[in-house]
Amino acid sequence: MIRFLWGFLLMMMVSLQAFAAELVCNQAVDQVAAVYQSADGRQLQACFDLKQQQVTVRLPDGALVQLPVAVSGSGARYSDGTRTFWEHQGKGRYLEGDTLLFEGAVTDQPPAKSAAY
Repeated sequence: MIRFLWGFLLMMMVSLQAFAAELVCNQAVDQVAAVYQSADGRQLQACFDLKQQQVTVRLPDGALVQLPVAVSGSGARYSDGTRTFWEHQGKGRYLEGDTLLFEGAVTDQPPAKSAAY
């Protein structure tokens, strides 16, 4: 039984480390983190990687999406041609195709405790 508990504990520690590696920003100098909150309280987290010219977005459902920089007439736009994250004047919008799935204002609040960390 003790062996089982130690094995289980070791497995959980490895899993937590792997999960922690999926955090949106890793505190690098060339990364900027932002949290956007929608009118209904959902949060979207974004990590703008200035060196790699891409954004990593954690959607309210916990899914991670990484998008390259795209041409924008105004604001910062990132898109792979299907999925788009557009930041303009403190508002963040996430679209798939022409469907708006998230819109929220930047907040100085930390991510909600329910965020998939």
